[in-house]
Amino acid sequence: MRHLVITLFLLLAHVGTALASYQTTQSFTLVILHDIALAWIASPTTTVNGYNVYRGAQGAEALYAELGDTVGYVDTGVTPGQTYCYYVTAVVLENNVIQAESAPSNEVCTAL
Repeated sequence: MRHLVITLFLLLAHVGTALASYQTTQSFTLVILHDIALAWIASPTTTVNGYNVYRGAQGAEALYAELGDTVGYVDTGVTPGQTYCYYVTAVVLENNVIQAESAPSNEVCTAL
């Protein structure tokens, strides 16, 4: 498997600070009721055609969602009172097989 060198930035923000955070970091996370919305700027690498979302305890995330060419994800499988941590990677897919995956974005965590 080839490795990509891509930096993705993910930032946790609540609804009131999302726009300011988006302008300065180029990505953001929103907590909306009992859902968590993640967003990021698309990779500038033209071969990237998907993203993987990892979720779990801080420092111990596992693959949670494999996405196509999109720049956001809403996690509806969350429970109030729990803490969730995420990071995202960019991937190159050929015939639905990962050929390359970037290093992880920064990790973001939030408690509902």
